[in-house]
Amino acid sequence: MLQTIRDKSQGVFAWIILALICITFALFGIQNYLGGGSEEPIATVGDKEFFQQDLNNAYSQLAGSLANMNFDENEIRQQAFRKLIRDEVLLQYTAEIGLRSSDEAARRYISALEYFQTEGEFDKNKYKSLLAGQGMNSAIFVNRIKKALVMEQFQKAVTDTGFSTQTDAERFFEIQNQKRKVDYITIPLATEVQEPTRQEIDQYYQQNQNSFLTEEQVAIEYIELDLNDLAEQVEVDEGQLQAFYQDQIELYTSPERRKISHILLTFDDNKGKGEALKKAQEVRSMLASQSFNDLAKEYSNDTLTSENGGDLGLFNAGVMEKGFDEAVVKLNLGDVSEPVQSSFGYHLIKVTEFVKGDVKPFESVKEELMVNYKKSEAESEFLEIGESLTELSFESPESLQPLSDELGLEIKQSKLFTRDQGEGVADLENVRNIAFSEDVLKGNNSDLVEISPEKVMVMRLLEHQEAQVLTLPEVETQIIARLKTEKA
Repeated sequence: MLQTIRDKSQGVFAWIILALICITFALFGIQNYLGGGSEEPIATVGDKEFFQQDLNNAYSQLAGSLANMNFDENEIRQQAFRKLIRDEVLLQYTAEIGLRSSDEAARRYISALEYFQTEGEFDKNKYKSLLAGQGMNSAIFVNRIKKALVMEQFQKAVTDTGFSTQTDAERFFEIQNQKRKVDYITIPLATEVQEPTRQEIDQYYQQNQNSFLTEEQVAIEYIELDLNDLAEQVEVDEGQLQAFYQDQIELYTSPERRKISHILLTFDDNKGKGEALKKAQEVRSMLASQSFNDLAKEYSNDTLTSENGGDLGLFNAGVMEKGFDEAVVKLNLGDVSEPVQSSFGYHLIKVTEFVKGDVKPFESVKEELMVNYKKSEAESEFLEIGESLTELSFESPESLQPLSDELGLEIKQSKLFTRDQGEGVADLENVRNIAFSEDVLKGNNSDLVEISPEKVMVMRLLEHQEAQVLTLPEVETQIIARLKTEKA
């Protein structure tokens, strides 16, 4: 369809029509900017007026931050509206009391944002590209950041200076942990009551029909794209698998490990720090005549390990502080380190055993390699077909058949299901939510729906059964029971 539009939009006559349309839209936009049109504001904060477009923009930003999550559109729209008002009140107040944010502060903040960084450095090209994609220039963006920093400055001034007294804490604790003792008496319902009359049953049914509704149900037809299905079609030979094994060798390699012991000398202040270092050096010099185990038992302040000669077990890099880790890596079997400082004190570290690294052989991981290789090869095709599904669903919103014909994917059907319960693919909450969305109920194809990281789908409505009132014979027993309870 898009190609057809493109083909038909060539030639002088087509360009004249396009120019006229553009001028109309441009003038319409200028009128809105200059005079605000005839649209009434949806809210006013001080002299600031907000229109429907402001709310739409705020909603889009908030909804965008919840991508791939299920949410209630009305609730998110209400949250966006409240945030719009709250932020403007805060901005006007901070301006009134004279809070400001400098251009330099905004630049520092922007430079630190990971969105604009490449390999840990600010990327000016990425910055310009992302802003252009949002339809903003640098001046507008910097101004927004300055406003955000001012609001944050004010909010932190409030939250960071908050405190509670001992009385507040005690009162809170008392309320949270209070207990009550009560006396009560049970009054049973009457055991015998008069049977409801036909008139009472009919009248109750007519007045309470909304409590006797069937649940709304839908059935869908859908096209499913599964990475595992694509992976099964990938052919692989021994050479490719061997090469993949070499590329992934780190996943199947356990590194060499060291078993270590230590003697810890702790300190409390700078004066104690010097004494602890001196003591550690003295203990190390004693190794010439005494064993490490004996010295650990006598001098180590680590009470948990001292009785075992300071044994810390197998060393895993990254568990201890950087200086400690670096010292262990440099030691050979039987070596004892110079005193190493950490937040705990000074350590004398000894390597007592080496555990060699190991590489799992190719044959032992061949099946796992096969699965992972096929998936990695199928991923690019999975992404390409997913993009095609999205485009075709948009271009042919009235049917899944063009998608099936173009991509060779089967159209499947579900059984009827409700908003709260379903079978098969409808067992997933996000599938049910989208199936009952306004767009799908109108008869359009859905957007691409993620079932899992390896499976996506596009759906459309197959059948829709709206909630209906059950007949009186179907609910008469319930009505009689309710009426008898009320009488009792």
